[in-house]
Amino acid sequence: MLHTPDSYYAVDASKAVSVKAVDMKGIVAKGRPDDFKAFSLRQVVSAVPKDVGVSLFENKGPANETTKIYAIGNVVETPAKKLGDDAYYWQAKEVLKAGAYVVWVNASFYFITVTE
Repeated sequence: MLHTPDSYYAVDASKAVSVKAVDMKGIVAKGRPDDFKAFSLRQVVSAVPKDVGVSLFENKGPANETTKIYAIGNVVETPAKKLGDDAYYWQAKEVLKAGAYVVWVNASFYFITVTE
């Protein structure tokens, strides 16, 4: 589960991409301009198990001993650059610190693990 200030979202963090901080140059995505109106990169600040049977907002179902809630931090500044008619490139203004990050595109989430 991904916890934002207003909601919880069901996500699969097991599909996280792992990259070294020095190798992380940016994020490229293809699609229509409308697909990227809500893009952000945020650091995951905690991943804590919830109690069994605890209900979550938006009726995503009860938490269990293996379900984790991912609390996200502030937006990492990533200016967008258009590449052609259907692609965009986002690059963080600073080198990302080691840790977990979530790329948020509209209602989709993608996890990135940055290592040293």
